[in-house]
Amino acid sequence: MPQNSSIPPLGFFDRFRAIPQHMRGPIYDHFEQGETPLEVHRWLTGPTFTDPPSLRTVERAYAAFRETDNGSGAWSVVTATDAEEARLGLRILAAVVQETKHRRLEVSQRAMRAAVAVLRAREDLDPWQAYLIGRAYLSRPPQDRPTYDLDLYLADPDLYQRVIADVSSFTEWPPRRRKEQTK
Repeated sequence: MPQNSSIPPLGFFDRFRAIPQHMRGPIYDHFEQGETPLEVHRWLTGPTFTDPPSLRTVERAYAAFRETDNGSGAWSVVTATDAEEARLGLRILAAVVQETKHRRLEVSQRAMRAAVAVLRAREDLDPWQAYLIGRAYLSRPPQDRPTYDLDLYLADPDLYQRVIADVSSFTEWPPRRRKEQTK
């Protein structure tokens, strides 16, 4: 069991009211130790706690933890490295807030830098798409999972569409928006 040495960032658990105050520090410590949501939930349902949060709540907290990119902090215009990053970052931030229906009000610096890099490469992309692609790049360290499908999509979306019909290791990109999936 991890030692309670980490202090969750101020406000980190505010949106997870189902997680009691006394569980927050230990849960955050387990996340920092690299445990999965299922492992943390199993620990919570053991003899230590009487009323643990649901697995889904732990999964949502873990997703929020991953979004913070282990301490890169929230991006803001004052953390931008140059004027172009600030300009593009504000467009991306607005798209994220709008597309998430105000559930996500900030983006980590690491995620924003990845999305800005994508948008710099392809300024014709929708900022939300640039954010999703940037997050996809971050979720695939090159040594673990190649990014050739994302690279090809950015290079030539039409060629990409032709290739995915022939190559089974490619996944469809971009992911369909929820309203497109229900039609």
